Amino acid sequence: MSDYTRNLTFHVNDLGSEGALVLLFEAPYGAEGGFPIAWKVIPFQAGGYYEVPVTYNNKPRFGRPQVAQDIVSDAVGVNLNPNERTDLTENNGLFQFSVPQFVSGIGGAIQCRNLTNAVQEIGIDSCTGIDQSFSGFDSGSWTSNITFYWDGVGSGSTISAQFKPVLKAYVTTDYKQNAIIRRPIEFPVIWQQDLSTLPTNSSFTFSRDPGTGDYTLVRDDN
Repeated sequence: MSDYTRNLTFHVNDLGSEGALVLLFEAPYGAEGGFPIAWKVIPFQAGGYYEVPVTYNNKPRFGRPQVAQDIVSDAVGVNLNPNERTDLTENNGLFQFSVPQFVSGIGGAIQCRNLTNAVQEIGIDSCTGIDQSFSGFDSGSWTSNITFYWDGVGSGSTISAQFKPVLKAYVTTDYKQNAIIRRPIEFPVIWQQDLSTLPTNSSFTFSRDPGTGDYTLVRDDN
């Protein structure tokens, strides 16, 4: 699993209705009992033209997220390569992930083992570029965004997952950015794409049919 970056630009023009575009990743293979996260929530207005840049950097990572009112934020974590495992430990209230070690027989998955003495929350995330227009940070800055979340991971339990960056898009105002999505989304998927198959830079047009009210997200540079 090589490291790579995907820069996506969404073009929006006079949609005729307010709402929000919600981007989230498909659950990792083997990720039982977890929940997806609203990775990006992009509000849009009824009128006007604007562009929204989003950057994804493929660096799978396990982290121990902080959760407040079902909104996750990342804290300590570690990057892994396929067929590696890390152990989460705790000492006097300080949490730490061990240096990842190669594990045979796990089929390219990455693993996290809870070696604390208590139930823990664990997330899988990616290092992600920050869009200056939305965050106020420089566009070259990096952060970690949780893409999938497990709660109630028992002491001695192991999370195993194969993350494939299949990004899905929905139109709904039901979620805030970084919200845990605990129930199936009631709205249809308007677009999905394996980001690994895209070139480094891609642009998409987000539009709405005024007759039917249906939304579409179409790549401009096919």
